[in-house]
Amino acid sequence: MKKRVTAILIVLVMLFTMLPGVASADQEYSFNTGKKINGLVNGKALAGSTISFKPYSFIESDERMMEAFFDTGDDYRLMIEDDKGWMYDPYVYVDSDGVCEISIPNNIYMAGDTFQIIFIFGEIPNSITFESEPIKTVCDLSKHGSVMDYGEPRVYNGRAQTQQVLVFYQSMGIDEGTDYTVSYKNNINVGTASVIITGKGGYIGSITKTFKITKAANLMTAQNKTVKVKASKLKNKKQVIKCSRSMGICTAVGKLQFKLVKINKKKFKKYFKVNAKNGNITIKKGLKKGTYKLDISITAAGNANYLAATKPVTVTIKVK
Repeated sequence: MKKRVTAILIVLVMLFTMLPGVASADQEYSFNTGKKINGLVNGKALAGSTISFKPYSFIESDERMMEAFFDTGDDYRLMIEDDKGWMYDPYVYVDSDGVCEISIPNNIYMAGDTFQIIFIFGEIPNSITFESEPIKTVCDLSKHGSVMDYGEPRVYNGRAQTQQVLVFYQSMGIDEGTDYTVSYKNNINVGTASVIITGKGGYIGSITKTFKITKAANLMTAQNKTVKVKASKLKNKKQVIKCSRSMGICTAVGKLQFKLVKINKKKFKKYFKVNAKNGNITIKKGLKKGTYKLDISITAAGNANYLAATKPVTVTIKVK
């Protein structure tokens, strides 16, 4: 008989607590903050900033919170709680205008932190708790971050150039890949390249640094050569020796210019002419047999990525 009475009592209690207007012990719900909090950036709270809201705007917009407010016959308590303990506050106050302001600490430990706004209606054991969706806290690199870069100029090599950087938030180092990403702009050709540090995870904002890419040395090489000319051909007609036969020029960057500097037998210089544009050597008719050495200067103009360069070559012409 006692067991039957006990069972009936349990059922009655359960039914009683399910009736409208009756709160069961320590019920917990969640609610959506929506756009009711001022000061958030893309739904996130910035470290070092202040956010504000009117608690009644949440209560009035949530039917369950309204019921809890009236059903408990008591006011509510407002508190803030986070997952790291940096913002735990069991007594958050509202000013005379019904506005609650919360200052977000400005330190590296707030990066990625989440906190919740909590309303508690009634007293234990009949309290009803409403917790907001988690609000993420982020640190803004553009405001409080800094970058140490070695600023070393790079020499053009035809490939993307990078720069070593160390990133800090309020003098404390943070980690690439976890806290920020690194990207580059205009970092192949000669000029000013940019390295962009962009916040990630618990960080937002970006910092841009620049470094120089300078011109590379010209790739031109020049090799001495020997050319043989028959004296019989020079008796009646001039001879033209193409540049490709007389000088071994490779990988030159930019337009070439040629200049005859000197000849080992000065009195025979009038017999030789070097074309300034294509480097062809013209030998006038009547040149006697012998060995002639021509010192020629070759200049490659370079371009936007390569410096100009000048190389000397000696062309040996044997007239037999």
